[in-house]
Amino acid sequence: MATSSSTKVCFVGNAKSGKTSVARELLGLEPNDVYKPTLGVDVHAYRKSNDKVYNIWDCAGNSKYGGLRDGYWLECNLFLLFQSPLDNTHPNTPLSQWVTDIRRVSPTATIHLVDSNNINQIMNILV
Repeated sequence: MATSSSTKVCFVGNAKSGKTSVARELLGLEPNDVYKPTLGVDVHAYRKSNDKVYNIWDCAGNSKYGGLRDGYWLECNLFLLFQSPLDNTHPNTPLSQWVTDIRRVSPTATIHLVDSNNINQIMNILV
């Protein structure tokens, strides 16, 4: 019997950067018809192969919905920091501030800056 390993992956970034859309695409779910902000965190298991499971933690991008954010990030060893060149409609936290916050909670974690419009880039990270 094969044993499976799991990795905690946190999807982080500003609101409307595409985190939930990518999570839904990875899981084979239909996209949402209307924007609905993530409240806190949504957790999903994504099985890439029979022996690898990624626990996707889709974290709220808006600080008013992410009050427990540091707790969500504990024991996460892979962060996907989302950026969207399409969204300039609201104030954004600079990417450098996201990195600083991640390093404060998870100093040894790997951080990848990803484009939410490039699912292939994300699939190549989750190997």
